[in-house]
Amino acid sequence: ELGVTLTAPLAADPRLPFTASIDLAEVILSDADPLKVLAETSNLGAVRLTDAARGARLPLGSGELDLVGARAVIATAAPAAELVIDARDLPDARAAAERSITAWTDASRSPF
Repeated sequence: ELGVTLTAPLAADPRLPFTASIDLAEVILSDADPLKVLAETSNLGAVRLTDAARGARLPLGSGELDLVGARAVIATAAPAAELVIDARDLPDARAAAERSITAWTDASRSPF
């Protein structure tokens, strides 16, 4: 084991040693249900944490993604998956990444 995760896009139906990867914004932009896709993907090795709405990529927490639901599905269906904050193609990538990290952390807090 080299400590490297090898992933392939979901549509590629990866075979070992590759695992599947999901880009949450891409799922949203394709009008699919990201929680359903997360739950139904076997051998999930990586999740790109990004959001989308109105045809555009957005920082996590700024779009249509149910963050609390996404955290719950990932924790139960793919607890070992690598999580990647994805700020590519966003203006001010540093600020977008910071906002995404905050949104992901906030989604784990109990509302009570």
